[in-house]
Amino acid sequence: MSVLRPMGTELEYGILDRDHPNANPVQLSFDVIDAVATSARRHIRWDYRGEDPINDARGYHLPRASARADMLTDEPQRFITNTVSDFGARCYVDHAHPEYSSAEVNTPRAAVAATMLGDTLMLSAAQILQTQGRNIHLYRSTTDGKGASWGAHESYQISRIVPFEQLADLMLAHFSSRIVLVGAGRVGIGERSERAGFQISQRADFMHAKLGLQTTFERPIVNTRDESHSSSAMRRLHVISGDANCMPIPNMIKLGATSMLAWLAECAYDPACKEYTPAAFAALLDGVVPEDPVRAIHEFSHDLALQVKVPVRSGQQLTALEIQHRLFDEVHSVGAAVYGIADDESENSGDINREKQLVCWPDQDTALVMQLWQQVLDDLDTLTGISDEERLFARDAASRIEWLLKWQIIERIRRKLHTNWAAAQCAACDIAWGALDPEESLYAKVSGNVQPLPNLDNIPNSKAEQYRALYTQGLTDRARLRVALLNKWPQSIRALSWSSIVVCDTEGNIHDIRMQTPDDAATQRRLQVIANSSSIEDVLRHW
Repeated sequence: MSVLRPMGTELEYGILDRDHPNANPVQLSFDVIDAVATSARRHIRWDYRGEDPINDARGYHLPRASARADMLTDEPQRFITNTVSDFGARCYVDHAHPEYSSAEVNTPRAAVAATMLGDTLMLSAAQILQTQGRNIHLYRSTTDGKGASWGAHESYQISRIVPFEQLADLMLAHFSSRIVLVGAGRVGIGERSERAGFQISQRADFMHAKLGLQTTFERPIVNTRDESHSSSAMRRLHVISGDANCMPIPNMIKLGATSMLAWLAECAYDPACKEYTPAAFAALLDGVVPEDPVRAIHEFSHDLALQVKVPVRSGQQLTALEIQHRLFDEVHSVGAAVYGIADDESENSGDINREKQLVCWPDQDTALVMQLWQQVLDDLDTLTGISDEERLFARDAASRIEWLLKWQIIERIRRKLHTNWAAAQCAACDIAWGALDPEESLYAKVSGNVQPLPNLDNIPNSKAEQYRALYTQGLTDRARLRVALLNKWPQSIRALSWSSIVVCDTEGNIHDIRMQTPDDAATQRRLQVIANSSSIEDVLRHW
């Protein structure tokens, strides 16, 4: 086991027509998605048959009559626009936002690359509209600072051998505390910025429940939607509590650390894993799960000094950083027992020196995630309890921690203008941070101070091509098949989803292709058939 597993990201973009600030955001979103669509793929519909958004992981199915309309995302609606990119991602309108959902990949680096490709795709759509005289701008963020919030979601495939109650407890501890590592930063305290100030997470103040099916009201820290898009042996952990990060390392840690904790839970309940037990896992949970996770995520987000402590089930009082240290140490300890310790630390260490013994992790991505997770924990240790003046000049740590870099930049601007955090200029900087337009983006202007993903430069050509290469390398077999058909015979595809493709041959016959498992031998054989076929009929004949 390792960090490698099917995963994906979804991002709803903030949207604004500069010439018409009161324009209907739903119509603006339709226009953006229509600009993403190409003539070759515009006719392809989304296949909703495999979706079930009201199936609850706690063991019941919410009656449709009891569900709010915005929960029924599996109902095709006449005016909802969907399109699919040439690299297998879904783009559509979700409520009042254009949304990009990446294809499923097997590595966190590929998932990070997928988010960058989404930005490129959506920016191109906005630029197309600008050539038509439309002044539409898009933003990688999850709040407008005035009370509205939208999603930056993650998905992970996890074995059902882990009881959902234990998985939920683990993620309550992780999601409430990981914000200190991967928060994107936000101007304003409270949903509507009722108090002036700066906080660590964009999303924290909008979390109001521990668990729940819903995603747009009384938002839960752990979403219980049980919609696997895979085999019955697996569940999909659908995460709605995260921020829309611009920096690559927070994105990498967010995806990678969550995947490693899923591995830890799987190891506890896997009979083949003798190095860890359910009892040991339960002891960990007692020592890290906050008694009130909702209160914890709010208080952790408001504390730039990283000193706020909350009670956990064991009765101890812990900071967010202490919870993350315990989670990391447990993963490291079990990893050392499963894989052993490296004899030559230089083999695994890359450019990051570790005092802790290095585990012989089974792949480069896992080693990289653990190195970066430890590095940022070390960074945060140096930030704990320091003054604003000291924090302002923590440049090395800020190259890896997004909320810190964002705070430093806006704090300098605030001081230069001799104003306070309630000033409109601070709110404008907050919005400008995530602008996709590089001429408007505050993040783009300071990105030279940001540490890139290690080993990215060994892929030649431009950054966009580097990210596309990383993404392509990490696609699951099922996603590769979808991309292959989309690029070779898009005119033959009538509808698709994550687990199905509806194909029409030249005689008008409809063929329903189902692929429940993201990676399997059958899909690999089908990929070979596609590569060796000259027509869609050849593919279907040998399917």
